[in-house]
Amino acid sequence: MKVVMTSFGTVGDVRPMLSIAERLQESGDDVVFLANPFHGPRIEGAGVRFLPVGALIDPEDIVRNPRLRHPYLGTMRIWGEVFAPQLPLFFDAAVAEAEASGLPDVILNHPWCFGGMMAAERLGGPWATAALAPVTWFSRDDPPLATAFEPPSWLHRWIAGAAACDTQRDVSARAQPVRARPGSP
Repeated sequence: MKVVMTSFGTVGDVRPMLSIAERLQESGDDVVFLANPFHGPRIEGAGVRFLPVGALIDPEDIVRNPRLRHPYLGTMRIWGEVFAPQLPLFFDAAVAEAEASGLPDVILNHPWCFGGMMAAERLGGPWATAALAPVTWFSRDDPPLATAFEPPSWLHRWIAGAAACDTQRDVSARAQPVRARPGSP
């Protein structure tokens, strides 16, 4: 089986996906891992074929940037300024890999790598998301919390709904230029 994997973020995002890639390869599957060039040495060191996507972004630069660590706006700024611009880059890289090496049997994506999902749709192949961190398991009834503050249950549902709506709206807007390309989903 040929598997294209996409991941973006810190070592904590990439390492679990890399463990999956290693197990797949041990089972005889052909795996190619698309990620930020920062993670290239770790991925190649594990013996997994690596394709760099975008410019090198050191996750520590994000941590050291007070604007991106803002207590209320930080998450949306990281999404809008760091993750979202990667969408077309991962889309292009996954499509290019399929055109160069043949259609993958599946594209396995990190939850924030929407470009890989869109590439699978364009290629007419299956895709899956590996949500390996509890904070990505969205639920209107029991949303993940990243603070010690425990809001009332009605606020849980509102927070989860608002976050999902904002994220969906932003992803849709950023995906539109990629979807407008000829042959795109």
